[in-house]
Amino acid sequence: MRSDIGKLVSFEEGREVRKISIDSGKTIKQLYLKRNWEEMPFNWILKKFVRGKLPHTTAYYELKAIRLLENNNFQVMKPVAWGERRILGFPCEGFLLVQEVVGKFASEYWQSGDTQLRIRIMRDTGTMMARLHRAGIFAWVRLKDIILTDIPQEDTNSPLNLVLIDRECSRDRLESFSTDRCYNCLAQSYGYLLKLSPAPTQQEIIEFARSYLRELKDGRLNSLQELMFQTNRRLHKLSLKPGPFQGMSLRDCSKQE
Repeated sequence: MRSDIGKLVSFEEGREVRKISIDSGKTIKQLYLKRNWEEMPFNWILKKFVRGKLPHTTAYYELKAIRLLENNNFQVMKPVAWGERRILGFPCEGFLLVQEVVGKFASEYWQSGDTQLRIRIMRDTGTMMARLHRAGIFAWVRLKDIILTDIPQEDTNSPLNLVLIDRECSRDRLESFSTDRCYNCLAQSYGYLLKLSPAPTQQEIIEFARSYLRELKDGRLNSLQELMFQTNRRLHKLSLKPGPFQGMSLRDCSKQE
């Protein structure tokens, strides 16, 4: 399962991504092979067995998250195949093969310096996140996990075509709506936004929040001031802990951590 097929795109302990080109005679298809062989925590595996569930690798749960998004009409990368290897019933290796999404990362467009496009990205990303939460999928959004496949130039009010990729950390099941879940996801998303270079301005963050509220359409969460306060409070708690958001604050959007 770990043969050096295709071209290595990224590698970190326990996982890697490879790009594979397949010549069908008429066209060349580009696929991405995501492989993982990280060691699963024993307590996590034991809980699965106690609940009568079979533990799986990351590849399986990412596939479930993709199917959940597809079933709820979100644009997401297309899986081609998946598999996993077990030893004595315990998952040890897995893979997920997906089609290439033709386009450019939203994070790359963000760095282009086009201020109008940045506003559009914030607006449409906020809208997407609200749609996720309305559907019962409580996941945060990172620009490096979004590919823009089309940018309407004539009408700047037209929505961008956003496709989600890399769903390893996404939820694989629907959950009931709660404001706490919304605020927690927003705090994570803001944390990742503040890690962008250049960092978003206050105006861009407000555009994200306003678009989120417009699309959410829920009476329990309709105040921009309350949303900013609650989100900032949760991000502040995250900033006090070791991790990707350590030291960050939503109140100052001009500093890059």
